[in-house]
Amino acid sequence: MPTLVVDGADDRIDAESNDRDVAAEFAHSRLVFYPDAGHAFLFQEGVIFTFLVQSFLVPAAAPVSNPVLRERYVAEQKAVTSVGALWLAKLKSLSKKSTLRDVAVNDLNLADTLGALDDVLLSSGAVGKVGEAVSSFVVADERDASDVQAIGGQGASPIKDFSAASTNDGHVTLLLENALRPDLNLSPIPTTSTTTTSTSTTTTTVFSY
Repeated sequence: MPTLVVDGADDRIDAESNDRDVAAEFAHSRLVFYPDAGHAFLFQEGVIFTFLVQSFLVPAAAPVSNPVLRERYVAEQKAVTSVGALWLAKLKSLSKKSTLRDVAVNDLNLADTLGALDDVLLSSGAVGKVGEAVSSFVVADERDASDVQAIGGQGASPIKDFSAASTNDGHVTLLLENALRPDLNLSPIPTTSTTTTSTSTTTTTVFSY
């Protein structure tokens, strides 16, 4: 039977050699390692891993053309920009009377919209250079979504430290998105438009499009 063997390349609980031994036991195996991931790779790279399993179990549809992928990407980005603007406005309107639930609901709307963009890109079935660019961007974009959702659980002091990590995540996402956009016949996003806020720089990837 076709067998899928997946692990994080930095798994300290289950050695990489074990994965290779397991895969070698099956004539029709596929072995996948996620770089910069450990034993909890399926949570860290949840979106990518989910699509990997789905495509393994169900024959993938024919990849869409680059013009179609571009059209879908642009449409989803408009939604991200719209929801992102609302997210930022609500974030700025928060007061001492605001609850963690207020923050969480606001953050979830943006995180869901980012996730919808990622789903559209992954379900396009892009392969080769474009497929690699899509996967790299989606992984980074999912980390931005996680950053957005983490804001609600932070106090004022932790947010200051948290902002540095979020800034780096946003910068990486922007670089990877600019690596994808030329394949879609789109101009790169000017990096000079990158801005930082006191809570999160996820807005960089929302408002620079």
